Amino acid sequence: MTTVMKPAPPEVLHRTMKVVRSGSSDAPADEIAISSEYEVVRHGWFGDRWVEVLDHTKSAVVMERAQNGLALLREHTPDGLIGRVENIRIDSDKVLRGTIKWSRNDAGQNAKRDFEDGILPDVSVGYRIHEYALERADKENNTEYYRVTKWEP
Repeated sequence: MTTVMKPAPPEVLHRTMKVVRSGSSDAPADEIAISSEYEVVRHGWFGDRWVEVLDHTKSAVVMERAQNGLALLREHTPDGLIGRVENIRIDSDKVLRGTIKWSRNDAGQNAKRDFEDGILPDVSVGYRIHEYALERADKENNTEYYRVTKWEP
């Protein structure tokens, strides 16, 4: 991998995943996949385009904040608190997962019902990039492929 000279973006980025419930009867009912190494196409201000992969090795994911759980927000807004995501971990399939603890407030209970009824089919994680590297450049399609080598959910 080649180290990239561009600074990491200062803003919090987001990516969305469909909620897939485990078929195992041992899995908690509200366990969710938060992120994976799925390729996401990003677009810049000036028509540039690149592909981003979040590395899901233990050394790449900064878990200090996540160890005590993360806020579960409706629409990524601080006043949209509907619960917490706890027991956050990277599983052997390189998927970041956690278990939802729903708030007892009205908004949390309404969101829980929508989640159980399949009305909320997606989760979106906010994350901050600390380091990334250029893996390859596809000159034919004018697309660069980056691996985010250090990031924080």
